[in-house]
Amino acid sequence: MEQLILIIALLMATVIGSAQFFSERFSKFYRPYYNQTISLSAGISVTYIFLELFPTFSERAVNLNEYLFISPLVGFIIFHFFEKHVYHHYEKKVIKKELLIEGILISFIYHIILGIIIFNFLNESIEKGLLLFFPILIFTVVSILSFNRVISIKINLLLSFSTLIGVIIALFIFSIIDNYVLTFLIGFLNGVLMFSVFRHSLPWGRDGKPLFFILGIILYSPLIILSWSI
Repeated sequence: MEQLILIIALLMATVIGSAQFFSERFSKFYRPYYNQTISLSAGISVTYIFLELFPTFSERAVNLNEYLFISPLVGFIIFHFFEKHVYHHYEKKVIKKELLIEGILISFIYHIILGIIIFNFLNESIEKGLLLFFPILIFTVVSILSFNRVISIKINLLLSFSTLIGVIIALFIFSIIDNYVLTFLIGFLNGVLMFSVFRHSLPWGRDGKPLFFILGIILYSPLIILSWSI
């Protein structure tokens, strides 16, 4: 069973990494259906955050230490300030070297954390790992940050391996990782996803297709609710 979990975790990390590496190429295929795609992704992601990820984190935090509720705020704030910083410079068609390095580092750390959580969720149950995998995969395909367009292929390749690196790290520290640390990482991921989904996936104004947003909710809600009884 342990070998099966490891294989699934490695496969998930590889797929997510590939989606990250080719995300800009994928955008060419769904660009004619951008509003439908982004709305569907938002529906699935929002459903996962509110019905699965945040309740999982909250249950852990309540049982361990209420101060852990700071971690989603930390993740949200870090990405908020970084995004503001990036787009401020990007609008001027200038991305400083220091800013580019900062963006690469944050993305690298985020995906390492993601790999660690995927491995740990799979060890709790394969269903829990799969429920995280699909929203992350879809969101990765449709999400492209500004600095992704200017980094070299080598660096993009390195970033694509970051989720895989996270899984490998989790493999070696799984038996010794502290519940407080893991819960903090889950909360941090929760904050990052909340910001990223609300900032990038939820269409504003006249953009988006509400029916596809609702479709995403309808498709993913039963799967999560079904997992509660397994």
